[in-house]
Amino acid sequence: MTTLNEALNYLTVDQLKRLTKFIPGTVKSVRKGALVWAVADGLLGPSLRSLWELLDEMQRMAVAEAAYSADGYFYAQRFGAKYGRLPAFSVSQPKTSGLFQSQSPTLLTLFLYYDQGAYYISSDLAALLKAFVAQPAAVQLKALETLPEREGDEVLVVRSCECEASLDVAVLLRLVDQGKLQVSEKTSLPSTATMRTLAEKLAGGDYYAQVPRENKWEQEVGLIKAFSWPMLLQASGLVQRNGSKLALSPAGIKALSASPATALRTIWKKWQKATLLDEFSRIDLIKG
Repeated sequence: MTTLNEALNYLTVDQLKRLTKFIPGTVKSVRKGALVWAVADGLLGPSLRSLWELLDEMQRMAVAEAAYSADGYFYAQRFGAKYGRLPAFSVSQPKTSGLFQSQSPTLLTLFLYYDQGAYYISSDLAALLKAFVAQPAAVQLKALETLPEREGDEVLVVRSCECEASLDVAVLLRLVDQGKLQVSEKTSLPSTATMRTLAEKLAGGDYYAQVPRENKWEQEVGLIKAFSWPMLLQASGLVQRNGSKLALSPAGIKALSASPATALRTIWKKWQKATLLDEFSRIDLIKG
């Protein structure tokens, strides 16, 4: 993690000048070194707690979330989902001239620094804050007796997975019989082309729409059903790998003409004992 001095040295002189306005008793200067020292001395010294208390509730929670996160970053999407709104990093200033309204940074920018599309807190500042800032409560899921039709602007969709699975297993076995599913010879993971094919063929498609990441640090949900089914089939023994292609085993050939429920029961029983895949390997933060 970056130290406060390193974070401040990334800023321009104009940005540092704006930050010094929040520090009581700072001497005006045009030298970058003096400005960095003034902000760092104010934040890492006795004034820290009083500056913290000037933040509003949402801003305090934003700083706390970043201070206690594993990498020191503030995740806006996650924060908005947890608290219902975002903290103010800037405020609009009254128009003086022209068409555009200027924005002025808030006190929050003294604690969280912007870098390549995301805000973060310095490691030394986070350590000092933890002495008197409580760790935010963990996210809690709210249970409902009945699912509403909408959540804000989003339409909620109910997926009948039991019915879908019965349809899916029949489709999968036919695709394997036609030689249309491929996996890696080394890892047994389905190829990108195979997952795309399955996402189009499976009942109801995959669970989430595939939206490309705009920034490299953003998380991507990825395909779930289209990834899982080839792994389940391999673990069940209904298919076998011939090079990179999946082919039906003798048990799989029988399953083609049997009830889908029979195939699903076989898949479930075999998967419980399978070691083909460690599901944690798909989580980027702990991969490897």
